[in-house]
Amino acid sequence: MEADQNLAGRTLSVRSLRKSLNALEAKGSGRMKLAHRILAPKVTEQISPESTRGCALAVMTKAPRTGHVKTRLVPPLTADEAAALNTCFLRDTAAAILEASGKNVQGIAVYTPIGAEETYIDILPDNFQLVPQRGDGFGERLAAATEDLLRIGFQSVCLIDSDSPTVPSRVYAEAANLLSIREDRVVIGPSDDGGYYLIGLKQDHRRLFKQIDWSTERVLEQTMQRAAELDLEVKLLPAGYDVDDRATLRRLCDELLNPNAKDQVAPETRRFLRELGGPRPDLACNRMKRALVTGGAGLIGSHLADLLVREGWTVRVLDNLEPQTHRRGKPDWINKHVEFVEGDLRDRETISAALDKIDVVFHEAAYGGYMPEIAKYVHVNSFGTAQMLEVIREKKLSIQKIIVASSQAVYSEGAGICPNHGLVFPPVRPIEQLRKGDWEVHCPICGAITKSAPTPENAPVGGETVYGLTKVDQEKLVLLWGKQMGIPAVALRYSCTHGPRQSIFNPYTGVIAIFCTRLLNNLPPVLYEDGEQTRDFSFVEDIARANLLAAETDKLDGLAVNVGCGKGTTIREIADRVSDALKIDIEPEARGEFRPGEMRHLTTDATRVRAAGYEPRVDLATGIARYLDWIRSQSSVRDYFSEAATILRNKGIVHQVERARQ
Repeated sequence: MEADQNLAGRTLSVRSLRKSLNALEAKGSGRMKLAHRILAPKVTEQISPESTRGCALAVMTKAPRTGHVKTRLVPPLTADEAAALNTCFLRDTAAAILEASGKNVQGIAVYTPIGAEETYIDILPDNFQLVPQRGDGFGERLAAATEDLLRIGFQSVCLIDSDSPTVPSRVYAEAANLLSIREDRVVIGPSDDGGYYLIGLKQDHRRLFKQIDWSTERVLEQTMQRAAELDLEVKLLPAGYDVDDRATLRRLCDELLNPNAKDQVAPETRRFLRELGGPRPDLACNRMKRALVTGGAGLIGSHLADLLVREGWTVRVLDNLEPQTHRRGKPDWINKHVEFVEGDLRDRETISAALDKIDVVFHEAAYGGYMPEIAKYVHVNSFGTAQMLEVIREKKLSIQKIIVASSQAVYSEGAGICPNHGLVFPPVRPIEQLRKGDWEVHCPICGAITKSAPTPENAPVGGETVYGLTKVDQEKLVLLWGKQMGIPAVALRYSCTHGPRQSIFNPYTGVIAIFCTRLLNNLPPVLYEDGEQTRDFSFVEDIARANLLAAETDKLDGLAVNVGCGKGTTIREIADRVSDALKIDIEPEARGEFRPGEMRHLTTDATRVRAAGYEPRVDLATGIARYLDWIRSQSSVRDYFSEAATILRNKGIVHQVERARQ
């Protein structure tokens, strides 16, 4: 069951419902004889005594209007096609409900928004009845629909999603029958994606809809946990699937357009898909894009590849398996459905072959962190990107879009608020200041100490580390080239990314991973400066979703875009969180060391990406917990940081404050 966060809830009165219905009737069209009856919540006399003994088979629906439904299917469908497909889903689901209906079963549409009643005249069977949705979040709307239908007089309620048109009528009949038994219970129709397409109740158990991570693979598991807490028996129906992305659309086509498919299953949807494909019905779901993910074996690239596969993309991964990150060779998390190419993007023949027959390039490959090899940074990041762009232009490849991985490291320092001058953009802190142990960020105008503020994309960029400098190169090269070639390009400035698959071998990047390996070897986390630096942390799956969004929307084309959660966390707090989660009580140590060019504070101003539809889903605590679950499954977790720290000191990348020398 899909959580549509765009449905705004509102408290409804009988008066407002009647006003809406009266307005509909006032239109006076001859079609009004087909208008559906609206049941106002909490008014028990509206339903006949016979129906009060029955079950409400209630489909949760948003009026199928262009641009408001099935937006994740755009592309490969157009917005009009997506709305038309959603209409077919509703018709097929309603027909299955109607077939399952009997004396004690009533078909209901729990709809939104108010005022859309006329939309359903030609979609739902005449004997369906309407109940408006209310509530602010998806869980609240499910809970409110259950409460309203029970108060109207139904003895049991089945809430059904509108994304599963292939669920047969016998399943709905079975759900109603299971709820007709005297004992209290909950009936669930599980979906393959970890959610459910149906939930049936006999009582108003609001707890079932609380503390659920909607739109994730944990919905069913968490709902089962809530049921256990309520001591409720759970009856499971046959598994189904929601059609809400490219992969499930392809699955739907495979099921319905198969020559051996049963005609009685989702006939309206089948007809639409056949018409969509014209003389080649198999083309209806074959408008999937082909992606190249450079660096696709790494932290972000591998999760992005997984997401693209789930969304139905054809994916090719190019990765050189950099030994510093992949000491054991090709990792076992490479998705089995991608075409994996081991090779270096700096090799012209390799990148040329990798770009063949590709629509969208996700350029994640980079040499990163605080490693000391200046030439390699420039050769991999700057030269590698430039050569890739040359190949696309010279070979006139049909690339439709490029998304390049940039970084918050392009900023010299995070934005600050001066008590005298308001919002300012301080330059990098001078080495002379840091040597004195003065870690604060001062106003560039008056020298006052500033307070950290969210950093927008128009903040000065320059790159004060070799890595940051090459990231500036990458994003400027790609955006400039895109404008010259007329090919959409987006540069995503990631905040600190963390999560499963972050290398346990690379001691130069990933503070959470470094702290974990130190603590698991009974060593203290090492803090540079005083540990009070702040960073904006993003979970890797959220970063992957930001890439997919950038590929599918034109709202970010031609822009550098911050991606983060907008909340700063101190590095010392990260050390404490990891220590607490591992239950290893070792205090972090600050040695009076610092890294020149490192910014003090960086909190992301994510206004631009949020306006395009991005919303982070995984908070810091959950993300750390998931990383720790993963790292515990890894064998031989060694500490590589100690040796690396010595190298960095010897090469002048890490300095010491003057008072610490004395």
